Amino acid sequence: MQVIDTMRLRASLLVLSAFFLARCMPATARATSRANLADSITCSASALGSMGYDVLAADERNRFVQAQRLKHATNPFSGAMDADRITVFMDAAENGTSMRVVGETIGTLSAVRFPGFTQRRGAGIPGAYETGNRIVRKWTSREVAGDTESVAHACAD
Repeated sequence: MQVIDTMRLRASLLVLSAFFLARCMPATARATSRANLADSITCSASALGSMGYDVLAADERNRFVQAQRLKHATNPFSGAMDADRITVFMDAAENGTSMRVVGETIGTLSAVRFPGFTQRRGAGIPGAYETGNRIVRKWTSREVAGDTESVAHACAD
């Protein structure tokens, strides 16, 4: 009886940890367009712009489009900024352009009063790393996951 309870506990912990680790992975989508590279870049940039994203880079030479949308101006708990970021990578395919869309949410936590405590707390946050006195977190919000799929479908044939 105790062996079965231990096995159930381990299975439950494994499922729970897989759920939380999946939220740290970026959202991805793939699509293929019959358009050439320049038209695919224009389509991706305009689709992102119509969803409220600011296009940071649209580079035909390096074959990518990068955009960002601020989720809210400041976080009242930490004074940090959160943003959804989507990057569309493109490659020449047989019949046009293949696109890989990657989306993630970026946020920072400030280490203001107790830097030692915040660093220890940040070490336990999946997807967190330190930059100076801030902890940067990456995760996948529902909005960016949906937008990633929308960009892929908007430019696919």
